[in-house]
Amino acid sequence: MKVGIFTDQFYPYISGVVTSITMLYEGLTELGHEVFVFSSIDEAKVASCEELKNFNFINIPGKPWPFKGLKDYRYTRHPKRYLKTIASYNLDIIHIHTEYNAAKLAKLAGRKLNIPIVYTLHTLYEDYMKYLSPFFDKHFHNIMFRVLAKAFMGSASKASVVKIVPTKKVLRLASKYYIKGDIRVIPTGIDLSHFYAENFSKEEIISLKNKLGIKRVGTEESDKYEEGKIIRQTPEEGKKVKKNTSIEIVVSSGIAEKTKAVPDVSGMDEASAQKELEDSGFKVGTSEFEYDSSYDAGKVINTTPAAGSEAAEGSEVIMRVSKGSEKKTVPNVIGKKDDTAQKEL
Repeated sequence: MKVGIFTDQFYPYISGVVTSITMLYEGLTELGHEVFVFSSIDEAKVASCEELKNFNFINIPGKPWPFKGLKDYRYTRHPKRYLKTIASYNLDIIHIHTEYNAAKLAKLAGRKLNIPIVYTLHTLYEDYMKYLSPFFDKHFHNIMFRVLAKAFMGSASKASVVKIVPTKKVLRLASKYYIKGDIRVIPTGIDLSHFYAENFSKEEIISLKNKLGIKRVGTEESDKYEEGKIIRQTPEEGKKVKKNTSIEIVVSSGIAEKTKAVPDVSGMDEASAQKELEDSGFKVGTSEFEYDSSYDAGKVINTTPAAGSEAAEGSEVIMRVSKGSEKKTVPNVIGKKDDTAQKEL
């Protein structure tokens, strides 16, 4: 499937929206889909951006918005001019990640090219109106919000067949943003690989812990927490403390290994000995057989680990079983001298 992602935010800029789109792009690509990102970014920044080389990126020409708070965003004056460009990619679906310039182009393409649209709301814009107009936000906040929400979020919602919100909180606010219809809650993903311990040296980890005031006071065995997981902390969660207060932690060393004494099964027949060992919590491996005149055939000589020694529950015990006395062929000594015959016998 060919997916067109339309956004007003993308590399070289960094934001939560860009991170979300990146993870979506990588996930869809890994599943075998062909993904294209459509946006309008300053041409000079696009030319020098190394990150964009990792994406099928289509830059739509645009002009800077005449607002100081939107200086990094652009608008396309004649979006119809770029319908042929979009049509050339034969998109199966359009995914809108904005409500403004790129959304306007996406809605036009969806309508004219008969392409279904999915719309994701990333931001509660009520908290960001001050960047658009500090004066109107201060004196006409509610009126300004209703007008913008209906014109932009409402319009994107109306044009799409499925709407996606990141949390249940936003879902509860959907009607306030004029978002109606088939709404799905899909949390925004985070690439946790950047935070894996193996990406950092031991010195870097220690330095960060010291900076954050995290002190490891010891380890304990735990049946509840895996090795390396924190068992408890002091002060406890929710407790009010002064700024820069150190946090002491106790880390799990893993589940304590339970051991038992290996029972003495020497002299027992193999079947009885196996049952005795299994009843004691051990696994019985393949028996080894050898001649031993001290034990009748089929009787257990000894075990590995030895009887009485401590071994982990569930570990394997090998039995050595007697084949009895070794039988040998009597040599023919008739006609031989007495001392020679005795020696052979």
